[in-house]
Parts: sequence; structure tokens; C-alpha cells
Amino acid sequence: MVIDNRIEWIDIAKGIGMILVIAGHTIALEYSAPIYTFHMPLFFFLSGLFIKTDVPFGSFFVKKTKSILSIWLIVFVVSLSVCLCIPEWRGQISMKTLIKDLYSSNTNVVQNSSLWFLVCLFFAEIVFWLVEQFKKSSHPYVFYALFLLLSIFVLWQVPILDRISHVIPIIGNRLPFKIDTALCAVVFIAVGSWGKPYINRLLDKCNVLCLIALFALWLALALFNGWTNLNALVFGRYKMLFYPIAFLGIAWTLGLSKLISDSGYKGVSRFLSFYGRNSLIIFAFQSIFIRLYILIINNIMGLKMALYANNPIEHQVASFIIVGFVVSPIIAYTNSRRRKAGI
Repeated sequence: MVIDNRIEWIDIAKGIGMILVIAGHTIALEYSAPIYTFHMPLFFFLSGLFIKTDVPFGSFFVKKTKSILSIWLIVFVVSLSVCLCIPEWRGQISMKTLIKDLYSSNTNVVQNSSLWFLVCLFFAEIVFWLVEQFKKSSHPYVFYALFLLLSIFVLWQVPILDRISHVIPIIGNRLPFKIDTALCAVVFIAVGSWGKPYINRLLDKCNVLCLIALFALWLALALFNGWTNLNALVFGRYKMLFYPIAFLGIAWTLGLSKLISDSGYKGVSRFLSFYGRNSLIIFAFQSIFIRLYILIINNIMGLKMALYANNPIEHQVASFIIVGFVVSPIIAYTNSRRRKAGI
């Protein structure tokens, strides 16, 4: 269904992905680990559905700078301003820690590590533009074979960067600005872009039994392969399983989104679509609000809770509900009103 020039099932998929992101940041990793196998690849895949590379590089670069890096800068400044107002966080900020975090793009020092995604998305889309230019001038079989080999090769970046760091100093054995993660993320953008003509037809054939099978296979393989984190370049026990597991997770999410969109349950569709339409602004601020929750409760109750830790279950659930279903809708609604007012 198309509503206001938006494809509803895609907004629903973004909404599901956004809720999973918040769950992954609030529920202890020992329980939420399977989410990490695909929730960020999902967003890169969805961006591939809309990317347009048939423009000059200069125009593409400027457009992506305005649409992605400008948002990153605004959220970074807001997060930094919040941190400067809180003594516990202000003491962690120095020129050295800021430069280090800007290099890594994790921005932990401003208590908003989720900003890595925006930097990574920017470079992944730039890389994909270059890939598309090479594709146009190459034989299809040669191009896809080479792309497949390179997609596998980038899964072994960590040991390669570790060896290089013995010769050339590399901070944290990682490339700057999440470029190394972007090289993996571009695979999901590419599949989303190249598979766009076939996705609707495949989703139309997906039924409840198909969804259950996809979900069961994804979960079994995710548990088998162990801890995965695209941001940290951790791909589980068997790196070659990373892409299949991620695409299985993406597949059942898209199938579920299409079924919800076609089901006639307008309340559920509107709820998830609202999160999807505002996923970027929610994503940009959810991390700092989760950290604020932990900081406030620690100070009030004398606890020592930490991000991603196995905190008391009531606080895992409370932080998920408060940030996911109280704070996030307020942020999204405020942003929607701001856009309508042209501010």
C-alpha cells in the first residue's frame, strides 16, 4: 500500500527495525544477541531500495552530505551540549577523547554511540556509487564474481588491519570514520538496490508458514554462530555465515512487514509506520536517552547499572518501554510538527 507517496510495508519494516535497535540497547546482550545479526544490515538494505547513483559524483556527494552528515552534526552538537550540563559526563570530555571518538565514529564520549550508523551510511553509499560506476563498465559475470569475492574478503579485515598496524600505526586497529564497516555494509545496500525489481514479487508469495520457517532458520543459525556485531566487525564463529544469517533476518522482517501492511489491522500498521517514518530521528537520540535512564536510576537508587549489561530485569524492561514507547514517540511527534511548521 502507498500512503502519501510512501510504501507502507517499508515504513513498517523500519519501525520493526527501530524497536529491535532499542531492545538491543536495553535488554542484556545475553538475551538480545540474535538481534545484532541483522538489525543494522536491515537499515542498510532498506537504504539500497531508494539510492540513486545515476548522477555525477559531485551532486551525489553534496546530496549525501546534506541529508546524512548534516543530521549527524546537529545530533552530535545536541548530545555534546547535554553532556556538558551533566557533571558525570562532562568530566569524560576532553580534546583527546573527542578526537579519538570522531576518528572511530563511536562517539561514546558524548554518550551517543549510535551516531556511528550515520557516518557509516554516508561512506557506504559513497562506496556504492563507485561500485555502480565500475559495474557499468564491466562484464556482468566478471563484475558479480569480483563483487562476491570482495564481499567475502572484507569479513577478514580485522586480522588484516591487525597485521598492518604492526607496520603503520592505526588507532584501535580500525580504519577511520567506520570505512571498514562501510565496506561490509555496502553489500546490503547493493543487494537492496539490485534486488528491488524482484522484492515485491517475492513478498507477495510469502505466507505465514514461510515466515515461520524463515524465522526459525534465522534464529537457529544466529544462536549457532554466536555473537555478531557489524559495527565492531565481529561476524560470529563462522564468518561465512554472517551474510546468510543477516539476509534471513532481513527476509522475515520484510515478509512480516508486508503481511502486516496487507492484513487490514490499521492500528498496528499506523503504529509501526509512525516509527518507520521517524526512524532516523528516533535512532539518533535513543542511545543518549537510554544512558540518561541508567544515570538517573543509578543516582537515585545507588545502583551500578551499565549499558548492555545484565542489569536488574525490571530496569531492562523499564528502559525499553520508557525510551521505546514514551520518549521516542514524543521525539518523533515533535520532529513531525517541526517539519510541518517548516522550522
